[in-house]
Amino acid sequence: MSTPQADAAQTKAPVIAVDGPAGSGKSSISSTTAKALGLLYLNSGTLYRLAAHLAIDGDIPIAKHSLELLALLDKALKLTTWRGKHFFFKGKNITSALLSKEVSQAASEVAAIPELRQKLLVYLRETVDKVDRAIIIDGRDIGTVVFPEAALKVYMFARIEARAKRREQQLIRRAMPCPPLAEITREIQLRDKRDGERGTAPLIRAQDAIDFDTSDLTFRECVERFCMLIKSSLTL
Repeated sequence: MSTPQADAAQTKAPVIAVDGPAGSGKSSISSTTAKALGLLYLNSGTLYRLAAHLAIDGDIPIAKHSLELLALLDKALKLTTWRGKHFFFKGKNITSALLSKEVSQAASEVAAIPELRQKLLVYLRETVDKVDRAIIIDGRDIGTVVFPEAALKVYMFARIEARAKRREQQLIRRAMPCPPLAEITREIQLRDKRDGERGTAPLIRAQDAIDFDTSDLTFRECVERFCMLIKSSLTL
């Protein structure tokens, strides 16, 4: 005989956790795959960008135990909604603002604040508790810390040169300032170092994650393979 707790666990929407370094393609591949399969999608990195945006906009120093930033983020999360890869704050689409170079650099500093990570961990879990279908969530610690019992864990990665080239093309498409490729490469290497060496929830591959190398695949091939992986792994 099943228990109410067991029934709740069985009916809970499955989480597909996608972790990996910057520039591996996980966000664009995950969002497009979710749309193709009719799944929900949430980019956890955008939440850290939101916190960085709030800090910059409010001229709040990014430091550990920043009660002012934590309080501001707590209020902001109540006024924030997301639809696919777009984030809305007080009804206004702020996605573009969160993609600026200044916010990108500050986001990795914000992500190193343990108290802030804990607040966003709770927010992510509460969000997933409310969804009614499978959801793809990408980030750095989704399969290792936030959802260690995820139905499917994927570690998406690519060679550094491929990641730098993609970042260059992304900046060009968005008509944003584009530094030399060597500088982009150094920025990615620095981001990798910060993500991998931070004291709280560093970027590591979950032991039960499936490796997904995007280095030599086209975007379409990545999406097709990810769709097949999800279909073969889960009953949606």
